[in-house]
Amino acid sequence: MRILIVTQYFYPENFRINDVATELVQRGHEVHVLTNWADYPHPDPWIGSAYRKSGFSNWSGVEVQRVPIFSRGRGGWARRIANYLSFIASAFLHFRASESKRPDVIYVWASSPITVALPALWIAKRYNVPPPVAIWVQDLWPETLQGLGSSWLGSNFVQSLMGCVVRYIYQRAQRLHLQSEGFIDSVKKWGAHDENLMTLPNWFVREVSNSPDSGAPAKPIPRPATILYAGNLGHAQGLDAVVELIDECAQKSLPVRWMFVGDGSCRADFQLKLQSLGRSSQVEFRDRVPPQEAAELEAKADFLFLSLVDADAFNRTLPSKFVGYLSAGRPILALAHGITATYVQRYQLGLCRRPKESRQLANDLELLLSRGDEEQRTFGENARALALREFKKSMILDKLEMDLLRLSQGERHHRGGS
Repeated sequence: MRILIVTQYFYPENFRINDVATELVQRGHEVHVLTNWADYPHPDPWIGSAYRKSGFSNWSGVEVQRVPIFSRGRGGWARRIANYLSFIASAFLHFRASESKRPDVIYVWASSPITVALPALWIAKRYNVPPPVAIWVQDLWPETLQGLGSSWLGSNFVQSLMGCVVRYIYQRAQRLHLQSEGFIDSVKKWGAHDENLMTLPNWFVREVSNSPDSGAPAKPIPRPATILYAGNLGHAQGLDAVVELIDECAQKSLPVRWMFVGDGSCRADFQLKLQSLGRSSQVEFRDRVPPQEAAELEAKADFLFLSLVDADAFNRTLPSKFVGYLSAGRPILALAHGITATYVQRYQLGLCRRPKESRQLANDLELLLSRGDEEQRTFGENARALALREFKKSMILDKLEMDLLRLSQGERHHRGGS
């Protein structure tokens, strides 16, 4: 197959689409990536000028075309929106369609926002026989706007406008790969056809042995126990509820210490609120680290923590962080609702309460710590077993490749959304 991948983010930025591209090359396919300058989360000096200029290059057998964009920098929403819009225009204007190199399929990695799919749909129309377009939907739009912490982005006008864009995209794509089964009702509401849907979850990135006892710690769990969160600290994490949880645990004198690894728009405010309550000494903050280092920290932690605001888009999303946590073989603590809570409860992975139930989660944790280590080990073993059963990279990429082959051969319909 000749595959054109359209993505706003690509190597050296660290996203799963890098693995998709290189794996497809290793399987004998010709892969071309249309992307922008390396710019996420901001143009760090370590990226190097080679990734911040337009033109063609080759990376691990993947032909990469980079187009100029308006840098998102460290600015607010206005700058981000300019960044997103500039990619739409630049990708469409700079890509040169050649019938001799017509892709058999166009694949869109649709992290936020979904508008990244627009140039892919327009590029397809440039060919005499438009290639099918498949989109890997990572976030729900326009629902995501409600959880971004901006009153004007969450307004009815902006959501209606974005809804029109989403409907345009979903009705014209030949396949939607959904990272969560919770997405199905939403994308159908916005015009997607049931026969064009397929669930394709994200995979975990760490190496995990198939040995049944390699995931759980053999030694007694130490006290104080380490509770780790690794990832973005933004509006979507609902950090006010996390402040309440940390304070409740401190009032109960629970033998735990908290570690937050990462950065984000709400980190400074989060730290100030903890300081105002006198809880700074119980919480350690570390800056963003490479994925491998984050995986090592997760493996050493006693609990892995996850928090999401109670909004429809996030309730339907299974975070990539959650999948990574599973592979670490550690019990999960979560302030979440929807599909994340369903997984934690159905598969007995740890403790989960709704975002406004911080006090109840602190009570649950107190009870769990009082019962010894065995239950915690069981949670961790269940998590690791689920990761190996449902979220292995090779299994998911097999499914992806087979579906792209079907599309390239003219089989446009997929039954059942799974």
